[in-house]
Amino acid sequence: MDSLNLEDRYFCDLKTTKDIHAANWIKQGDRNVKTNFVEAYGYYMQMAIYRELIRQTFDIDCIPLMFVVSKQQPIPEVANLV
Repeated sequence: MDSLNLEDRYFCDLKTTKDIHAANWIKQGDRNVKTNFVEAYGYYMQMAIYRELIRQTFDIDCIPLMFVVSKQQPIPEVANLV
């Protein structure tokens, strides 16, 4: 957790990823299923654990917020000039 605001009842976690929209795969039973990186890396569970720890420690239910930054390089625009 990167920041906690008990007064306004939220916490923030910062994440970086190679590509926000890239395909990620997880095992479900005997097959692989396409999903997003948040589920693939267990971030839903991480946010749930943080939320529960805050509730147990401070008796406050906070909203989890995740801020994600892509590590992709910008793709330059290409133009034909005549």
